[in-house]
Amino acid sequence: MLAAFGQRLHDQNIPFLAIKADLLDVDISDEEGLSQSIGLDHIPTKLLLGLSLTRPTVLIIDQLDALAGYVDLRTGRLNVLLNLVRRLSGARNMHIVFSARTFEYEHDVRLRTIRAESLNLELPPWSTVLRAAAARWKHSVGSSGDVQIVNFDWQRRDFGTTLLEKGRGRAK
Repeated sequence: MLAAFGQRLHDQNIPFLAIKADLLDVDISDEEGLSQSIGLDHIPTKLLLGLSLTRPTVLIIDQLDALAGYVDLRTGRLNVLLNLVRRLSGARNMHIVFSARTFEYEHDVRLRTIRAESLNLELPPWSTVLRAAAARWKHSVGSSGDVQIVNFDWQRRDFGTTLLEKGRGRAK
C-alpha cells in the first residue's frame, strides 16, 4: 500500500523520503547515523524541511511497529525516527505517513506519543488474495481457513517488502 502511495508521489513529481524501519541498521542512534544508513548527503530533517519550503513534501515510514519495545529490544532506531517525526510535524507543506500494527501502536508508550490520524485498513477478501497469489506464483493456493490467515500474512508482507525495497533510502 505504501509502495503504491510512493509510486503515485513519484509519478506526480512530489518529493518524498521512504524509510523501511525494520531494515535500518540496529546501531543507528542519531539522525546523522540514519542519514548515512540510507545514503543521504544531509540529515533528513534538513533535506525535507528545505524541500517543503517551496512545495508539498512527504516522509513515509513503513513498519514503524517493528521497532517497538515489544518486538525489538534495541530501540535506538525507533527513537531516531520518532524524533524525526516530531521535528517535521507541523511544518508547512510537510506530510508524514507511517505504518504500524494496531497492537504495537496502542501498547508501546513511545508510539502512543505521536498524535496521528489513524486509518485502519481492512483485509481484502480471500478471493482477491487467491487471485493475486495465483498470478504471482503461477499455482493455486489452499483454501483452508487456518491456512488462509498464515498465507495471507506471509504474502502481504512479501508484496510490501518487494515493492518498498525498490525505493529504500531514496529522496525524490
